Amino acid sequence: MNRAVSQLRIFRAYPVNLAVRREWTTRNMTTTRLSATLILIATSVVAACPVPVQDVAQATQILAHLRHREMKADVHGKIIYLDISEQDKVTDDTLKAVSHLPHLKEFYAIWCPINGDGLVHFINLRELETLDLHATHIDDRALKHIAQLKTLKYLDLTATSRLGPGKFDMYGAMTDEGLALVATLPNLETLRISGKFTDGGIKKLVELKKLQRMELNSHNVTPAGIQWLQNAMPEVAFE
Repeated sequence: MNRAVSQLRIFRAYPVNLAVRREWTTRNMTTTRLSATLILIATSVVAACPVPVQDVAQATQILAHLRHREMKADVHGKIIYLDISEQDKVTDDTLKAVSHLPHLKEFYAIWCPINGDGLVHFINLRELETLDLHATHIDDRALKHIAQLKTLKYLDLTATSRLGPGKFDMYGAMTDEGLALVATLPNLETLRISGKFTDGGIKKLVELKKLQRMELNSHNVTPAGIQWLQNAMPEVAFE
């Protein structure tokens, strides 16, 4: 079913509830909820990855200052899930700290004032499958780093043009150049992205051979452009 390209949506249609959306991405993964203590994080990271101890200590110290955070680990005690959403204290320095969790599979930083420069450090996250940066300051520059995360299966870059505290442009800042970078993610199954890209830009997304679900929002994409993409990718559910 086609949707009006100009329609404003604060919450995506699938799933509608943010908590349900997070659960959807983790329901097939057996995890154990852990308290975010410095000792537990440092122990799991040091045991699993040759990261200098001083870097681990710095990472855990930065994460400890966040008021609301949710972590999960697998049966071996490795941190695989981290949610630090809706916090003004989250910065690109925080992302550098997160990069010292080498077994991280899911990361959420929704409604956080980050511009994505810290994503350069995510090259260390070689198991990351879910990245949700809805309502941040992410633009094409950040996509140069995200394009290195070849294990990604779920990517949300909607509303990535914040206008101030609690305000953002639903159409984001991504351009055709950014979409070309997204199209290099070979394992992507779900893509949600908004920006200034055009009909010509979205044609690059046909390179995503494993894509199953997609949401696109842009003032510059026409119904004809969406129809072309639907015809070219009949196996993809458009939201």
